Amino acid sequence: MSGDHAFPTLAELSPAQKEQIRELRARTVDLTETLPDYRTDFALLRWLIAHDYDLDAALPKLRWALQAFLSQGLDSLDLSSVDKVADAVDAVNPVVKYFPGGLMGCDREGHLIYVQALARVDPRSISKAGKVTDLFRCMMTDCQGVHSLICASERKTNRKMGVSLIIDLEGFSLDLMYMPTIKIFTNLITLLQMMYPDMGRRIYVVNAPSAVNTVYHMIQSVLAKETRNKVEFLDSSWRDRLCAELGAENIFEHWGGTKKAATATGRIRMGGKVPESVLIENLSHCHAPTPKELKKLTVPARRHGAVPVTVPEAGTRLRWWFRCDSGDIDFLIRKDGYEVWPRFRTTTEFVPEFGEIECDAAGTYELVFDNGHGKLWSKNIAFRVETGRAPISPFDM
Repeated sequence: MSGDHAFPTLAELSPAQKEQIRELRARTVDLTETLPDYRTDFALLRWLIAHDYDLDAALPKLRWALQAFLSQGLDSLDLSSVDKVADAVDAVNPVVKYFPGGLMGCDREGHLIYVQALARVDPRSISKAGKVTDLFRCMMTDCQGVHSLICASERKTNRKMGVSLIIDLEGFSLDLMYMPTIKIFTNLITLLQMMYPDMGRRIYVVNAPSAVNTVYHMIQSVLAKETRNKVEFLDSSWRDRLCAELGAENIFEHWGGTKKAATATGRIRMGGKVPESVLIENLSHCHAPTPKELKKLTVPARRHGAVPVTVPEAGTRLRWWFRCDSGDIDFLIRKDGYEVWPRFRTTTEFVPEFGEIECDAAGTYELVFDNGHGKLWSKNIAFRVETGRAPISPFDM
């Protein structure tokens, strides 16, 4: 056996594991034609491990994730290098440059290294900079890139690989404890754990002040047990530790290594306050419907509401705009039991949700507003839905 049982070689997979992998592959083959990385042994093994080898539990979760990837066009992206992953993320929404994070490269063994300078985010401006779902889509693209590069490393090594995450809290202040943004971040963490299970190898937290315990307490409840077990807060000698375990040659000088890049932090996004000019430009085309154009829907706690829309022919554009009066709401679009727009738990406190899809077939599409996670309070939705042929940017709606 290899020294790290969580990252076996192909030869170390047991007959029982191989059989479950074969079955999971066969039962998702209809969704993986353009997502070949999800046919590999190690990719499918991650889903089995995350669900304790319960195939009946893993299968619907994996199928849901694959449908979400396809609906967002992640299968059409070139994610074959660190730079191409960064380009793909930037293309989703330019404001993402103010949300910290990015790939540094690989360590000595071939595992990925991802850095998140979390304390550099400005929570008040980032929460007003665009739709919550744009942040989710940016991070899905980032994680899909990580997954793609992990799979490429696995093909070279014939061994299961993962990602080491460095969370840099330099500059941490209590201003980060802005509850609307913390809620968005916890929803984002929950989503990414569901879509990309068992990818983490280690989580190093560096430059952590004592006050960070309060924030960690707020988010650890949404972390999977396996994730919590991988978190380690490093002391002041963290640079030496990272260089010893990951290789100084693989770490940018900014974090104590010897790796060179065009800038001190490479393509890693370092956050910062979103300038007012960017906020104005990014939201300038978000035109709210008039009150007369809006319809209302009240969704009780533990219930959902659905708005059926008849689409007359393939190629029709289905467009939406909505606000939820308080808290968050799960929004998805469904046709014939499939989510053609994935379930995102979103808030509209600062920016409404709006967008469009091109319908592949005629029929009835359901816009679903799900308050099933609500315990007491109803959610009031003001929305507008329309169909048309001419493609438009969702920012022009």
